[in-house]
Amino acid sequence: MINNKARFIIQWWWVVLFVFSVSLLYKQCVHAKIVVHQSLLERKSDLEKQKNDALRNKEELLLKLASQNDPKWVEMTLMKGLGVVPEGQTKVLFVEKR
Repeated sequence: MINNKARFIIQWWWVVLFVFSVSLLYKQCVHAKIVVHQSLLERKSDLEKQKNDALRNKEELLLKLASQNDPKWVEMTLMKGLGVVPEGQTKVLFVEKR
C-alpha cells in the first residue's frame, strides 16, 4: 500500500509542475524586462547627447545671427571669406614658388 506522502505527491504533482513552470516564466519575463530597460537607458543617453549637441549648435547659430549686425564682424567676415581689404589697408599675398 502507498503511504500518505506518496499519495500526496501523486495527487498534487500538477501543482508542483505549475509552480515550477510559472517560476521559469517569471524569470524569463524579468530577464526580458531588464534587457529592454537597459536598451531604453542607452537610447535615453543617446537622445540626451543629441539634445545637448543641438542646443549647443543653436546657441552658436544665435550668436552668429546676433553678430551679423556688428560692423566689426561684417568686416572680419568680408576679409576672411572674400579677401576684401578695408580702405587704407594694404593686402599682402604670400605666393609659394615651385
